[in-house]
Amino acid sequence: MGALLPQAASVAVGISFIAYFAGWREANAYFTALGSPWAVSQLPASRLLYLSGELVAGVLMCAFLAVHSLATGTVGLKGLNWCSAVAFILAGLFAGLTNLPPMTFASPKIVWNLSICAGVCYAVGSGATLGELVSRLKESELRWTASHAYLIYMAILMGVYLMPSQMGAARAKYHLASLETTLPAVRLATSVPNENWRLVETIGESALLMDRQMATTKPLFRMVKTTDILSINATEIQTTK
Repeated sequence: MGALLPQAASVAVGISFIAYFAGWREANAYFTALGSPWAVSQLPASRLLYLSGELVAGVLMCAFLAVHSLATGTVGLKGLNWCSAVAFILAGLFAGLTNLPPMTFASPKIVWNLSICAGVCYAVGSGATLGELVSRLKESELRWTASHAYLIYMAILMGVYLMPSQMGAARAKYHLASLETTLPAVRLATSVPNENWRLVETIGESALLMDRQMATTKPLFRMVKTTDILSINATEIQTTK
C-alpha cells in the first residue's frame, strides 16, 4: 500500500494539472470572445477546475470504459481504434460547422449546441485513445515507443487543448446574443437609469457585470462588491456552465 501512494499522488497531480489547463483554455476563450480577457487572471484555481470538470470527467470515464471493454474482451484493439477515429471525425465535423460564416439557420444557440456535441465526441475519442494506449503499453511490456507518444499527443491535443477553447468561444457568443435569457440581471445599490447590468461571473467577494444596450456596441464591464448587489434575477434558460 505504501508503494502505491506515491503513484496515486502523481496520477492525481497530473489529472489536476490537465483539468486546470483545460479550464484555463476554456475561460481564456470565453472572456476573450466576451471582450474581457483581463478577467481570466482573476479567476481562482477552483473555478478553472470546475469549468473543465465535465470535459475531463467525460474523458476519464470513456478511458475507463475503453480499458474495461478491452479487459473483458467486449471490444478489441481494432474496434477501439475505429471508435476513436469515428469520434474524432464527428467532433471535427461539429467543430467545423461552428466556425462557418454566420448563416440564417446557424443561430448562436445552435452553434453552442454543436460545440457541446463536439465536446462529447472529443471526450469519447480521447478516452478511447487513452484506452488504446493502455493496451499497447501492456503488449510492449511498458516499453515506450513513438506510437505511444503519438497517442498521448492525440488525446491531449484534441480533448484538452482544442475543445475547451472551442466551447468557451461558442458559449461567449451565445451569451452575447441572448443576454436577456442566459445572464441574470442584477440591481445595484447605486442604480443609474438606462443601465442593464448582467452578472457574468463572481470572483471571490466581487462580481463581474456586463452591460450591452445595443447589439452593435461593445459590452461595458464593471467590477463591484457582491454586497453592492441588491438582487439577482432568475434566468429563463440555463447553460451547462
